[in-house]
Amino acid sequence: MAYLLPARSKHENNKLKLVNVGAASKISRMISVKNVTLSFGKRVLFDEVNLNFIKGNCYGVIGANGAGKSTFLKILSGEIEPNKGTIEITPGERMAVLKQNQFEFDEFTVLNTVLKGHDQLWSVMHEREKFMQRKISQKKMA
Repeated sequence: MAYLLPARSKHENNKLKLVNVGAASKISRMISVKNVTLSFGKRVLFDEVNLNFIKGNCYGVIGANGAGKSTFLKILSGEIEPNKGTIEITPGERMAVLKQNQFEFDEFTVLNTVLKGHDQLWSVMHEREKFMQRKISQKKMA
């Protein structure tokens, strides 16, 4: 379990907690966080954070509002550049991101919402649906 503590925090519960909720049978890193530091002006949000996300594990990011959960995930995805440090994704692995806008995907099913996080899968799904519709139309005409 790793804790990411905002610097100069006045509240002990204003910490970001990364929880490993699964055990990997073989240690194989997918994402490495090395010496990541992020500050906004004088406010240091992350200072020299080092973590390894291991393939096969499931992780949760827990923290109070304003602790930096979304910001940390934006750093992992490359949406925000840290002031210092690196994020390394193992070659052959990829990261898909689903934005935190609860109303943006109201008209989609849960499966389609998840697929939209990966452009290629979303495109293949659309092509499959078009193909199936053509087949159904052909059967009706026969």
